[in-house]
Amino acid sequence: MGRQRIYSIPNQNEKIEDNTLALECFRVWDHFDLGSLPRNLFVVVLRELWHKIGQSLLPDEVVSISNAFECRDGRDGHIDYVKYVKFASSQGRPCLRHSMIVCPYPQ
Repeated sequence: MGRQRIYSIPNQNEKIEDNTLALECFRVWDHFDLGSLPRNLFVVVLRELWHKIGQSLLPDEVVSISNAFECRDGRDGHIDYVKYVKFASSQGRPCLRHSMIVCPYPQ
């Protein structure tokens, strides 16, 4: 029982038409306006965002996204949702080589 590849991700050409909507989904939970959320909360919002466009994320995709956008500035365990939204809104398609939304092996 496999899963079909995702050939596009939420961006300005899809149902989530501008990144303001995506940012607002995260900002609702960012009470201190840090631009980041704890990993567990980021994952909840991320799944909710993808659910809104009728897609689901594999556990490996969630881990790849979380790891790729983890804050490296001392905010341990926080994920930078602003960088994620900017990245996602600029992408036309995911990493087709690895069939993942965020390539686990960026060049």
